Amino acid sequence: MESNKYECVYRLANNDVASEEFDGEFVVLDLNNGRYYSMDGAAAIVWKALTDGASPKDLAAVCDEEGKCGPQAILAFCDQLESYGLVVPTPERSGIVLPDTLAQAIQLNETPPETTMYDDLAELMMADPIHEVDESEGWPVRKPEPNGAAD
Repeated sequence: MESNKYECVYRLANNDVASEEFDGEFVVLDLNNGRYYSMDGAAAIVWKALTDGASPKDLAAVCDEEGKCGPQAILAFCDQLESYGLVVPTPERSGIVLPDTLAQAIQLNETPPETTMYDDLAELMMADPIHEVDESEGWPVRKPEPNGAAD
């Protein structure tokens, strides 16, 4: 599938990947590792299109070769999302037609699609809120380690 993966529909890598849009920016959370990702501008547009069923090849095809958000930038972004474990290509082919407004929105971006990964809250997000919480303090204070060392 590697040679044709850009023609395929991508889907979320697993049920522990969730995304939410806030004023044109997407925040994507991977509950497997506690990392979260911020995507705005071209990245948000591409993320939305991918999760709606567009293929990377279709998205790259609407991009101007000369712009900073060109076809190679789109494909590199899709590779990055895949390397982070957020999406995986499926055997399905894209059957959607991209609206002209989507193509225009991608082409108008001055910067290529990029995501910023955050792992500063990973330990807290990975904590079991029932069993690993200090009973006297409550969430989000974790119980001390058995040897007496605090996190």
